[in-house]
Amino acid sequence: MVLGTNNPNDPSPINVVVRIGTERYERGRTHTRSRTIVVLKSLSASEQAEMFEHDLSEDSANGYDHMVWNQIPKKDGLYNVLLRPLSYEWEYGAGTYLDDWQYEFEPYEKEESHV
Repeated sequence: MVLGTNNPNDPSPINVVVRIGTERYERGRTHTRSRTIVVLKSLSASEQAEMFEHDLSEDSANGYDHMVWNQIPKKDGLYNVLLRPLSYEWEYGAGTYLDDWQYEFEPYEKEESHV
């Protein structure tokens, strides 16, 4: 994965906006509470949204879904998805390729248009 920053401490935005929510239901005496992530494609870049959805899927050969579910915020709402570099492959020059990373979320703030 190519990342736009050379600073290993800076998270990089990947232009994906998600809605994180909580669903609750009961079936008989069983009470269930689950967390949901929905990629908002109208607010996201399509290629990056597909990459993020692939990482969420069970088919992901790399098993990145645990990185997402472990970092999910407790509060429901809209969030920008960030990548936090954990290590780089320096051999390919100036720290541009990531070996390992984790996803992070920051609250989404709608941009105001000045018309």
